Amino acid sequence: MTGFLRYVGLFNAAVWFGAAVGYAVCIAPVFSSAALEGLLGPKNFPYFSVAIGHVAAARFYHLCLVCGVIALLHLGAEWIYLGKTPKRRWVSAVLGLFCIALFETAWLQPKLSREHGARFALNSTAAERAAAAKSFALWLRVSQGLNVLSLGGLGLYLWRVGTSAEPPRFVIAPRFRS
Repeated sequence: MTGFLRYVGLFNAAVWFGAAVGYAVCIAPVFSSAALEGLLGPKNFPYFSVAIGHVAAARFYHLCLVCGVIALLHLGAEWIYLGKTPKRRWVSAVLGLFCIALFETAWLQPKLSREHGARFALNSTAAERAAAAKSFALWLRVSQGLNVLSLGGLGLYLWRVGTSAEPPRFVIAPRFRS
């Protein structure tokens, strides 16, 4: 059972970290690329590139939520099966990563979508558009900062799951006389 738990935890951490790196390095930069601008045209690019990016971000953050739930269940299963409580810093790290994903999914990404829509709304004034653009830029920086923080935390979590060799539950380490 311990081997299965390690496999599930390692697989989940690898998927979560790999998705975060793949999104940050490969997927997110596409939405501001010249290739997408050429595809959409200069008139449509400012609105549709970001709107398409929000659709991809929503999928990514839902995957993060699923991986976070699996990681929390994995910590609980290790605690039950191995009979010792997990270290507080790792529980805090997994809870923090899950909370970041929950915050991004439930509040930040919908806010970014609303602000982006307000930036290009035809029935708003120039002052309202400027305020929406300023708010969008601020919350986008917050989102990017949280993504960088998550990448670091996920790297540490993957390292923890990959290197922690828990001792068997009922075996006592041998004592040698000196």
